[in-house]
Amino acid sequence: MLRLAIPKMPRAASTFANDLQVKIRPMISRVSGGYKNVPELVACYCAVINHLTKDYAPVLTLLQACDGESSDSYQADDQRIYVQSVRV
Repeated sequence: MLRLAIPKMPRAASTFANDLQVKIRPMISRVSGGYKNVPELVACYCAVINHLTKDYAPVLTLLQACDGESSDSYQADDQRIYVQSVRV
């Protein structure tokens, strides 16, 4: 709901936007309570940055961190598949 209201906010809401950006980022980085809220958090985070703060550097850092974590899990999965195929 918040992500829908953010594009309609005036640019003068920069203090609110900066605070929201700072609060949401750790919620995305350290997910607790399952991943069902992550898409909404990311959408809200991107809306804040795209419409209010225009501070794209933290988004790139966050995406690089997510990419690193997903690459690590893929490599672990590939290693498990390789080990299982060697045993067969």
